[in-house]
Amino acid sequence: MALFVDAAESVARQLKRGRQIVAHNEEVSRSGVGERWEKRASDFSEGLARNRLGFADLINRGCCDW
Repeated sequence: MALFVDAAESVARQLKRGRQIVAHNEEVSRSGVGERWEKRASDFSEGLARNRLGFADLINRGCCDW
């Protein structure tokens, strides 16, 4: 089964993931419990998130209004 999510929602979810990683890692540092999660540059940059998710080519061809 596949779920279609548009580009804007995909990017928003990627950036949300970044915020969740920061919060999690801060809690791990504070409490000393758990393992830190890996951060990716695309979790914090809208442009990099678009590129990572494969939307850059579509956007460059003018299919989407960013």
